[in-house]
Amino acid sequence: MTDITLYKGKFCLSTDKAKLDIDSIHQFLSTKAYWALNIPKDKVQTTIQNSLCFGVYIDEKQRQELQVQVL
Repeated sequence: MTDITLYKGKFCLSTDKAKLDIDSIHQFLSTKAYWALNIPKDKVQTTIQNSLCFGVYIDEKQRQELQVQVL
């Protein structure tokens, strides 16, 4: 599947998994998301690899609170 990246002003929406900050995503899920507390990083990576992910970026920086994952 081809990655899609759209820009609107300082906002960017992208399906490019290379843009995702896996360490930040894992940190959030394993410590703050009650449904994924203590989830192993390798499980997060596998889930991302097998999912259509959308990253929202402001000024090219990932915003954790805006992240969406479609399973």
